[in-house]
Amino acid sequence: YYNSGIVDVSHRYPKMFVIRPQFFLPMISLIRNSALGSIEYKKELAEANHKKIIALAQCNVYEQHIKQLEKQLKEKEEQLAILREPPEK
Repeated sequence: YYNSGIVDVSHRYPKMFVIRPQFFLPMISLIRNSALGSIEYKKELAEANHKKIIALAQCNVYEQHIKQLEKQLKEKEEQLAILREPPEK
């Protein structure tokens, strides 16, 4: 059973493989390659999170700017309403 190369025994022992000595280097290569892939994935995820944070910050700035413009518009409309009132006699 264990002479067949790399044997997964995680059903008895979590995260465990039994390997013959001649398969040790290939197993190390598999672990290394999957770790490198994981690092690349983590870099892409961090970059995506960074872009999301920048986008959210820009949205907040735009929302503040819109509120400021709405306030200015309201003030201008009040000024126009005062100017349009008929003069008192």
